[in-house]
Amino acid sequence: MTENTRKNIRLRNISWLHTSSVLLAVILLATSLKYIENIVIDTEHLYQTPFKVSTASLSIQLHIQMIQQMTNDLRYVDDSDKIKILRSKLQQYERQVLSEFRLISKLYLGDRDSISNVEQQLINWLEVIELSFTLTLQQHNNEARLQYVEQQSNEQVIKLQRQIAVITEFTHNKAKVFNDASKANFSHIEKIATLLFLFLLSMQLLLFRLFKRKSIKEKNRVLAALSWSNQLLDSSPDAIIITDHQSNITQVNSSAEKMFGYDKDEFIGLNISELMPQRFVNHQAKVNHFFENSSSRKMGEGRDLFAVKKSGEEFQVEISLNLAELNHNKVAITSIRDVTKQKQIESKVLHQANYDFLTQLPNRLLSFDRLFTAIKHAKRNQAKVAIMFIDLDDFKKANDIFGHKAGDHILISTANRLKSVMRDNDTVGRFGGDEFFILIDNFSSKASLITIADKILEVLKRPLSIGQHTVFVSASIGISIYPDDGDNVEELLVSADLSMYASKKLGKNSFSFFEKSMKDTLNRQSSMEDALKGSLQRNEFHVVYQPKYEMKSNTVVGFEALIRWDNADFIGIGPDDFIPILEQIGLINEVGMFVLDNALKMIKQWRDLTQKPLQVAVNISPVQFTDPLLFQLIQQALTQYDLPGQALEIEITEGVLLEGTKDLKKTLYNMRDADIAIALDDFGTGYASLSYIKDYPINAIKIDRSFVDEINKNKTHTSIVKAVILLAHSLDFHVTAEGIESEEQLDYLKSLQCDIAQGYYLSRPLTADKIIDLLSVYCNSNPC
Repeated sequence: MTENTRKNIRLRNISWLHTSSVLLAVILLATSLKYIENIVIDTEHLYQTPFKVSTASLSIQLHIQMIQQMTNDLRYVDDSDKIKILRSKLQQYERQVLSEFRLISKLYLGDRDSISNVEQQLINWLEVIELSFTLTLQQHNNEARLQYVEQQSNEQVIKLQRQIAVITEFTHNKAKVFNDASKANFSHIEKIATLLFLFLLSMQLLLFRLFKRKSIKEKNRVLAALSWSNQLLDSSPDAIIITDHQSNITQVNSSAEKMFGYDKDEFIGLNISELMPQRFVNHQAKVNHFFENSSSRKMGEGRDLFAVKKSGEEFQVEISLNLAELNHNKVAITSIRDVTKQKQIESKVLHQANYDFLTQLPNRLLSFDRLFTAIKHAKRNQAKVAIMFIDLDDFKKANDIFGHKAGDHILISTANRLKSVMRDNDTVGRFGGDEFFILIDNFSSKASLITIADKILEVLKRPLSIGQHTVFVSASIGISIYPDDGDNVEELLVSADLSMYASKKLGKNSFSFFEKSMKDTLNRQSSMEDALKGSLQRNEFHVVYQPKYEMKSNTVVGFEALIRWDNADFIGIGPDDFIPILEQIGLINEVGMFVLDNALKMIKQWRDLTQKPLQVAVNISPVQFTDPLLFQLIQQALTQYDLPGQALEIEITEGVLLEGTKDLKKTLYNMRDADIAIALDDFGTGYASLSYIKDYPINAIKIDRSFVDEINKNKTHTSIVKAVILLAHSLDFHVTAEGIESEEQLDYLKSLQCDIAQGYYLSRPLTADKIIDLLSVYCNSNPC
């Protein structure tokens, strides 16, 4: 082998060695760069994911509270068009909540089952909200079901808020873990860069003479790799500040410049304590201790921390500390996050979750929480706690007459008046609608509660000016005391609620303390509800008829159909007691049609017997008017018995007219067009009755028995009866006086030219067979 050949082989071997080394270096460099790039991407993901989930969960809490508050006030919106508009708005909020929850489901890094559970509860709650709208539109006066649905909704909201708060807390904890992980990544990057640099440096020494240019290129590659560490620092949305043992700043990222307003040159040499308010600056001894005891930690847990910008402006922050080694020296790596907006959102959500948006009083949720805390404190100290449940009298009527803006004004004024008479440490809250709540602890005696209740009634009944109107507002107050009337939140609230209704029955504008008999009454009502269910199928109802006499001729012209209930456990219970319960449990439509059918069946027989245009009056409940098929059902019943519309008179109360819906007016006009008479019952006992007469097709008025009973005894009542008869006749209405119990009352009403008389003096309500006897006598003395 020649020398030239050996040289060529040696050169080829060296070339192969160099090529292999370069190739290995390139592979290592590419792998390292890819690894570093993944770290950057992961770091960005680790920071952004918790932030997005946290923001979404806070937004959900806000929207849930807005939906819940608007739903609690829904029962006081009476116009179906307004309800539909409100429903459309709330559906927008619901779509936002579901959209934000889908984002949480996609990004949440915790237990997927818990997310699925919260999502199902959220959907269930939205179905309850939908049910609330349906009940409001279809069964507006079904208070029991509405209250039940509202209670269900409130309970589910509390659970949802707590579970979403757990998601938020979990996200914050994850953020801390990810933040710590990101600091560890910085250390890995430095190690990778150092190893890569050493490897390439060794290759340069080995092949320096033959491949100088290649070595220079490799060196440049190492410098490029080292620049990634700076890029990684700048990619962080948090301010990252590196300080030495004396807390002097040696390096910062671009986020720190934007956050604090200093340039990098201004940062270098600045002591980090100058970025914090004086009240948060630690002593140098604590700094030394941190360097000597290396541990990652988060500062300020359990309290709010603030930083100071170059301009002197303070802002709220979260701070994480880590210890690292750089150029053989220990350095502190401080990560600072601006949480000002996050804290503002949290504060706003917390306030809206706990305070009523209209009056700014503690809402039901916060009031319950304070009552729970007060009971716990009272148990430890063997003390007493009192609560007052306050309901404004006839607020709904005032709201309907003067408008919702006026209603809001009344509620705000009531809140301010209640606060003016209570101590600062007492809680004045609003449960929703016109219901208010007062929590009183450390009271001296029951007499002091009486003084407080008197003050409340006195301040609330002062007149309010609303535009050109003067409005008088009164209230009914129920009072319960821990532990006398209950040893937990639920029992105390039930006791206060029962005593409040007792105040209503006393005539309003009064207060009542809870008594055990009230709970007995509630239990009896509950038993009555159970007994009424299925009573129609058990044939426990029957109809009686009270004759109505024309005063001029003293002849029978019609009857009023009255329902009676025959139950062995509830003997002597009248319609005034069981009809409201039938309305609450949703049986009034069925029972009402039973009365109508019996009344038309009998009036058909009596008209055929006497050949006279007798008429039967049937009371229609306000709840029945929520049935859109009511008029069609009445028409079908008339057709079934081959009766004209004149054979039937529908009696309604002002409670029906107060609804004032388009469907109600349409139903009444359809009845009038079918020649069905419409009478306004119990006239004079309601709220501003005259304002409704002109808007509805009424052709008869019934004077309430309370006025008839006081004729010639009470000057005011006598004047009212005269005025009502005069007004009715001027409008071409017939007038019926009910509750006549003496000849003196009858003669006086005749002198006032009242049209129809009805009462025990003339005849008590009779069964159908007794009416046959009455009409037979009538036909014997008068040709039929």
